[in-house]
Amino acid sequence: MDVSGRTTNQKLHSAISDLRIGDELKLVGRDLKNRHGFVVGRLSNSCTLQEGNVISVKVSAIASRYEKLVTDPAWRARLKMKSWETVLCTIQTS
Repeated sequence: MDVSGRTTNQKLHSAISDLRIGDELKLVGRDLKNRHGFVVGRLSNSCTLQEGNVISVKVSAIASRYEKLVTDPAWRARLKMKSWETVLCTIQTS
């Protein structure tokens, strides 16, 4: 959920800002890509979703996240942003 908090890559943050609720995304491996093929998110390592079973992926929300609310010290140490947006999506499977 916090992949965008671990980078200062302005292209990523701009791509997330440009997303709208209902926009289609494409799942490639664990990566969530926008219509331009740019990675805007990533599924958790623990996600067992099979890419071949995915019918559609749509943006359902853009959540604002804040470093001060990350309670795990190890995770917080990996962050490079004080605040960031992250993509929440709805995935329809077969």
